[in-house]
Amino acid sequence: MYARVMSRTNKPNALLYEIGLGVAEEVASKNIDGAVHGTVDRILSDLANAQGGLERIKNTPLPVQYSVLPLLVVHVFCILLPLSTVQSLGWITPLGSSLVGFLFQALDKSGRDLQEPFVPSKHALPMLTMSRNIEIDLLQPIGDEVGKPIAATRGVQP
Repeated sequence: MYARVMSRTNKPNALLYEIGLGVAEEVASKNIDGAVHGTVDRILSDLANAQGGLERIKNTPLPVQYSVLPLLVVHVFCILLPLSTVQSLGWITPLGSSLVGFLFQALDKSGRDLQEPFVPSKHALPMLTMSRNIEIDLLQPIGDEVGKPIAATRGVQP
């Protein structure tokens, strides 16, 4: 099975297909009720639909304006902020404008991190955890042994 999955261009889709074949074999060998098989088949279809949507998100490039323009606006804002607040803040202008500027820089950085949800970072989607939870949800109805869900490492789900 590993060789068949790895030889395909779309490995996640090939893996879903192999899971479907494995489910069909288990249904035949363990005499599992058709309703349970239908439920598992529906879950696999839902996974395939979700996977297609996520692939479209991953493969659709964002226009450069979505990252350059906010960065430029934040920098200009941070430069002009002390000049515009000096009369109202007085001697605490450097502290107040630095705090507000930092918040805007942090928001811009968070936005840039969230632009690519599939790269390995602490802001990425926890694909391994999601896959393990789906595996547990699929194994429990047919009575197979399930392990524990994946725990977070330093507050980040893998």
